[in-house]
Amino acid sequence: MKTTTGYSLALLTLASVIVAGCDRERAATPASPTATATSAAPSASPSSSPATRPGPKTVPAKAFLQKEDTRSTDGPAVVPEPMLPPLCKARYASDAVRQVRQTRTMRYYNPGTPLDNTPDGTILQTISSYTGEGGARLVAEIKAAVEACPQETLEGYTYTNRLLTGPKHGDESLLFERAYPTRDVDGKLTGGNDVRLIAVVRIGNVVTVLYETGWEMGWSAEPESMERLTAKAEQRMKAWLSS
Repeated sequence: MKTTTGYSLALLTLASVIVAGCDRERAATPASPTATATSAAPSASPSSSPATRPGPKTVPAKAFLQKEDTRSTDGPAVVPEPMLPPLCKARYASDAVRQVRQTRTMRYYNPGTPLDNTPDGTILQTISSYTGEGGARLVAEIKAAVEACPQETLEGYTYTNRLLTGPKHGDESLLFERAYPTRDVDGKLTGGNDVRLIAVVRIGNVVTVLYETGWEMGWSAEPESMERLTAKAEQRMKAWLSS
């Protein structure tokens, strides 16, 4: 059984060897980030910026993680699950300029795990496409939502959320964790915590969210596994967007 023991050490070790680049109710709905006026020189016109160029209107299956990426015996399945945890009922204004969104899920097995074993976890992947500056706005809104919701209570259990320093991916990326009390099969608290990891990667005006949702109670997401899946997801997105 996987536990949270050594989780923080593993995360610190991973972050220290890779250049860091990425920057469920106690709070009300978090406010969207507001722009701050500066005296910086004008940027390039929106029409010439990949971050403002409209993203694709459809998302093909090849844009998502594949069986060879996760070692799953099943391909990615389209699901209706939300792309993120509640985060104090956060709402995202960037939805107004979203062109398309699709979410798929897959089990994953780490290298060396026999495929007849219990999976190491489940990865929920969402890909969204935007017009205007929607992609960059979504990343900023997710960051603000995590910061505005360090703790929330759902169904009597306390969940804590915090941003982490993680490897840089795409044009912009985020990594955060969501921890909650571990319960046994009877629903009794064991005294430990389960930790889930969520990664956000933006490439131009397309954003993918990878939400490691676990498999069984008492198992936590492993930083190395999340980084490997995030890197593979980035590669799939880049190949799709350049085809």
